[in-house]
This record gives sequence, structure tokens and C-alpha cells, in this order.
Amino acid sequence: LRNALNSLQAAHAGFGVVNAENVFKVCDQPNPELIEGILASCVIKKNFDEAYVQLKRLLGRGYAPSDLMGVFFKIAQYNASNRLFSSEELQLECLRVIGELSLIHI
Repeated sequence: LRNALNSLQAAHAGFGVVNAENVFKVCDQPNPELIEGILASCVIKKNFDEAYVQLKRLLGRGYAPSDLMGVFFKIAQYNASNRLFSSEELQLECLRVIGELSLIHI
């Protein structure tokens, strides 16, 4: 809880406004909405070129692959929007692939 309050205070001190964008900047974590967009490009649209461009953009911003993989896993695991996966089997397959890729990058 203390860490969360520190992050909110840092966002306010640094940017003057506390919003999601500023908090993600302060915490140096990729925005989950961007990661969900990459997953949607792969799973729903089957547009891997678009997903690659988006992922390359995040890597170009300096995010570590391990940080990206952690957010990918959380998004796939919780699937809060309930729009990414048409079945539990597809969700589990996606989690398996993310897990395997995480092992490669550790």
C-alpha cells in the first residue's frame, strides 16, 4: 500500500495530475491497454504484423522483455475485458506460450 501511495505522490509531483498515463510513466511499467491491444491483434484479428509493430514500439521505449512478459501474462490470465478469448482452451494455450517465452527471456 505504501508503494502505491508513493507512486501516486510521484505522479502528482512530477506531472501535476494523477492519471493512468502518468502513473505508468512513474512506475516504468507498460500500459496494460497496449499489451491487451497486442494480444487482441494476435488472437482476435490474427494480424501478427500489427502485433509485431506494436511490440517493437514498446521495446523501443526501453521496456525490458521480462516486464512485458509479466504484463502479457496478467492480461491473458485475468482477461478482464472478456473479449480476448473465445474459449478457455484458447486462453490456456496463450498462457502456455507466454510462459514458454518467459523462460527463454529469464
